[in-house]
Amino acid sequence: MTTLTFTPRILLRTLLLALGCSALLAPLAATAALDYGIMRWSTLQQAQWQADVAAMPVYQLPPGYANTSGSVNLLPHLHDDPATRDQGDTGTCWLWGCTAVMAIDYDVQHGGTPVLTNGLSVEFAAANLGFVNSSLQSGGSPETFKHFYEAVGFALPWTNAIWTDGSGCNKTPSAWITTQPNCPLSQVTLTTLPTFTNDQQFAIATMKSALDSGKALYFALQLPSMADWANFMAYWGKSNLTEDVIIDLAPWAAHGSDGSCGSHLMACVGYDDTDSDPAKHYWLILNSWGTVDGHRPNAVFHLAMNTQYDAAVTNTMPIPMFGFGTIETAWSDKVRKGVASLTVNLQSASPGANTIQISGVSFPPKVAPTNVYSATLTFPNYTDSIYFNDQTIVCHPANGTWTHDSNGFHYSSNGGVVPSVQLDINPVTCTWSFVANNVSGALNRYLDSHYGLVFDLTVEQASGGGSESDLGLHAFVYDELVNGGSSQFTWAAPDSPALSLSLKGTQGVLRIAGETGRTYQVQQASALDGKWWDQATVPMTQPVAAVTLPAPNNTNRFWRLKAQ
Repeated sequence: MTTLTFTPRILLRTLLLALGCSALLAPLAATAALDYGIMRWSTLQQAQWQADVAAMPVYQLPPGYANTSGSVNLLPHLHDDPATRDQGDTGTCWLWGCTAVMAIDYDVQHGGTPVLTNGLSVEFAAANLGFVNSSLQSGGSPETFKHFYEAVGFALPWTNAIWTDGSGCNKTPSAWITTQPNCPLSQVTLTTLPTFTNDQQFAIATMKSALDSGKALYFALQLPSMADWANFMAYWGKSNLTEDVIIDLAPWAAHGSDGSCGSHLMACVGYDDTDSDPAKHYWLILNSWGTVDGHRPNAVFHLAMNTQYDAAVTNTMPIPMFGFGTIETAWSDKVRKGVASLTVNLQSASPGANTIQISGVSFPPKVAPTNVYSATLTFPNYTDSIYFNDQTIVCHPANGTWTHDSNGFHYSSNGGVVPSVQLDINPVTCTWSFVANNVSGALNRYLDSHYGLVFDLTVEQASGGGSESDLGLHAFVYDELVNGGSSQFTWAAPDSPALSLSLKGTQGVLRIAGETGRTYQVQQASALDGKWWDQATVPMTQPVAAVTLPAPNNTNRFWRLKAQ
């Protein structure tokens, strides 16, 4: 009797993906001294945030805007259950705040039809953050949010994937998330509001004009010290306070910075300045710290409107305490990723049969190269190099030849170079296509069966660097790859004899490759030195068989085949 098992690499891969997180990752967000999650930036990250804001288009106050007293509340457009708005022990406030803004925008633009119960899914992006080199713990920004959604090309309703990651670990892998129905989009545009000013009335009018037009705002809050964050969290969590208690945070700028660079991103969803007392005018701010056992039933607080808008935290540079901006989404009628076709075959033991074909990938005219010295196609890393992602294929003149004609730039690798590569970049039609044949076994030939595929092409226009053009990030989540959509995807039979596993929803799917006429016993164990339990008996009537089984309650499992 022959026993066929996973190779150690596949066993390790199954275990890591089932766990969904690494025990080595300490939570970014909450500590013993702080009850709620915030983002802790390094000085470099903080500088990048400010650079991103400086590069954004600036929102313009509409000419003749009449700044009259009134009130606006966009929160009903979210259709949410406030009790679900709890980021838990993660650094995902940026996802919660930006997703709320996007969901409100969707409802406003579509007139409330269809109703997105609980808005858009935060879990969808959380399960795929590796597409934009982020994680549940590393934080992000509106710019990160924009890159993710423009790469993926659609948002998902909350009901497709509810939030499950509050403990700091990803408990809903992408493979478990259905991408139907979805909310297709083509572009996400960010603007920054020019509210960092000593002209209080101008700042107020600017914010009110955006809210009046149905645009919720993202709200980035910086506080000087961890002591200030502790005080703000105490304000949020005190059970003797109600949601209508107004807080003015600007005076805290005088406390002095401790260099902690704490930041928290929320959503501004309304205002009220109807009271005769200006001290009672406020902005309505939506948070992601739960409802404090019902004491904040709408998950909101009131931020003083008549405040000092040029308040700043000074670390190595002055940083505005209050940052506001819009997220405007161009919704579409179907998913258009700007990729004509995608074919991947990396399961064959024979390198000659391993191929990658990506064709008709579009890029913005503003990044069209005028010359090409080298190009690099990268499949960015998800979490570990055992996946196909994180592979890089370089089209360098040392290993091939670049030519230029009326159809653009063309690269062909030299004979004997593995893999053999053909890359065509057309700066007129603003498209590129790529073919790699004879993909070596040195490249990991296993696509991550829990996540998806993401690729990025960068072009170096001259030797020596300094002239790179990024032609765009494109991402395909697992469900799209398996079920089609805007791409073609081939998932070849695993090498015989072999066993591959995919867990999705309440079912597990085993794909078995073996000898026709043989019978295999599928077994499962919780540890390699533990007992193996029979799960199914599979007579092989063809070279490849698929077996559907209930997904185990504890997905930390090893699987093997025994030939009878």
